[in-house]
Amino acid sequence: MKIIDISREFFSAPLYPGAMKPELIKISDIRKGDDCSLSAVKAEVHTGSHGDAPSHFLDSSRDIAEMSLLSYIGSCHVMDCEGCGEIGRTFFDAIPAGARRLLIKNAENRYFTASAGQILKAKGILCIGTDGLSVGCLDNESEAHRSLLSEGIAILENLDLSQVEPGQYFLSAAPIKMAGSDGAPLRAVLLPYAPILDENSQREAMIEPQKIEAPIQLTPKVLLCFFPDVLQKLEQEGELRIFYTHPTEMGPRHFYHINWQGETLTVVHPGCGASYGALMMERAIAWGAEVLLACGGAGVIGEKLPMGALMVPETAIRDEGTSYHYLPAAPEIQLEPKAVEHLAKTLERMGCRYVRVKTWTTDGFYRETRERLTQRVAQGCQAVEMECAAFAAIARFREVHYAQLLYSGDSLAGPQWEHRQWMSQTALREQVFRLACQALADWNLTD
Repeated sequence: MKIIDISREFFSAPLYPGAMKPELIKISDIRKGDDCSLSAVKAEVHTGSHGDAPSHFLDSSRDIAEMSLLSYIGSCHVMDCEGCGEIGRTFFDAIPAGARRLLIKNAENRYFTASAGQILKAKGILCIGTDGLSVGCLDNESEAHRSLLSEGIAILENLDLSQVEPGQYFLSAAPIKMAGSDGAPLRAVLLPYAPILDENSQREAMIEPQKIEAPIQLTPKVLLCFFPDVLQKLEQEGELRIFYTHPTEMGPRHFYHINWQGETLTVVHPGCGASYGALMMERAIAWGAEVLLACGGAGVIGEKLPMGALMVPETAIRDEGTSYHYLPAAPEIQLEPKAVEHLAKTLERMGCRYVRVKTWTTDGFYRETRERLTQRVAQGCQAVEMECAAFAAIARFREVHYAQLLYSGDSLAGPQWEHRQWMSQTALREQVFRLACQALADWNLTD
């Protein structure tokens, strides 16, 4: 990953006219026989690459320690602003839609004026940065600073954008946390832009499944079953009854009813992979599902579990893409404790041994490298699959209950991958299916 340092070296950075020259003071020095080297710095807080706090130009306003980190960390756009004089309408009109943070390059002779704050706030800008000494005109600093700071827009100044091409990046440029200070130095870097990390504050999507007329009404309890062999067998034996077939680009998807201890449950194969499975899960929720339980197989990593060992995920590493469209970025997601405990109680009541696990949810079936595998094992993972993190994220977003029952299938715990014929274990998979049905039937919707 390429990291671009956009901070100026502190002691040699260009100085604002009349500013104090920074000084490094040696308190102790190893080379002079001291136990350690220790230094102090004498400088203005607006030296080098730095951030301005509202208190820099506004009376009784926030200091730099009170500024939101969200202003300084996240997706940003670098724009070329070559030329001289006031930054005006041409620049504002060129700001990309959805931009939150802007860094302006070649801006040594450019400056904002009194109208900038309102215009940038209306466009949703949280932070403005420049490679010039100031965002304002040297003859009238207060105008631009007050305009921007009064609208809550963070200011970064004296950046080094000489090695940066205009475009979109990920910015990390938090100022030092200095309570009471009107500014602070910072170490700013740009990372490659990752669209999956874009902030999305809007809950309602353009296509909302709940607003599309439902073709059917599902039972409140739905089993997402990843075993096509079991579904086919039980359909042929008459235990599963197709009550709706949903057309998809992947072919027809059957929705089944099964009578379990006098209660009707809905059963459907959601399709493999987080993104496709998410479509079916979303539809199931929109069509009436309140409690969803998935049953499937998973690869074994770390400790080599025997074929058919039952696993109940408690957390999942979010190494897929779907969950990031539902929840803020995070390395993992915890499944709903209530749902996990409910599934566990059913298994214990049935006398079944099981293991609670952290699972690794990945989109890259053919990119499970030894290096990545070692990393996931070190993070505590015992299983690898392709849906759990996404399904858990959807359930949390849609405020429904969700748990998952896995069995250990193929193994990556040894030096070589072992298939172990895990997909042909129909009798074993049927047992897992029936345990999942029992767990759903045991769920009390009034709890």
